Formats: sequence, C-alpha cells, structure tokens
Amino acid sequence: KRAIWQKKERQIHRLLWMIRRFDQGQTVVVRDICEKFDVTSRTVERDLEQLQMALYIIEPIGKGIYGLPKGAKPYEFSP
Repeated sequence: KRAIWQKKERQIHRLLWMIRRFDQGQTVVVRDICEKFDVTSRTVERDLEQLQMALYIIEPIGKGIYGLPKGAKPYEFSP
C-alpha cells in the first residue's frame, strides 16, 4: 500500500507543478518534465490526459509542448 501511495503522491506533485505553470501562462514541455521528475514521456502524456479529463483546457502548441489556448483563462471549463 505504501508503494501505491508513493506513486500517487509523485503523480499529484507532477500534476500540481503542471497546473501552476499553466496558471502562470507558461508552457509545459514533455521532455523537461521527464527529466525533472525522472518519468517517461508516456507517463507525462497520461498526466496531461488526466488534466484534460478534469476539464482543464490545454492543447498541444508544438511537438511535445502544451499550453492554454490563446485567450483561455485558467480553470475555464469547456462546454
């Protein structure tokens, strides 16, 4: 059980880090997250999918680069 909690704790840390960047109008680069958190690009893609499932509006703006759509505000939910 402890190992499962530690894995989830690391995921929560990554998600909060990404949300903070998006809220500050910055982009998220998959490669940078992989290096910072020692995870695979697939793990980062799953994290981004989790944010999108939570209705957080993010979009690819380049290869492996994600950000808020132009004019979007943090926590602006899609219809």
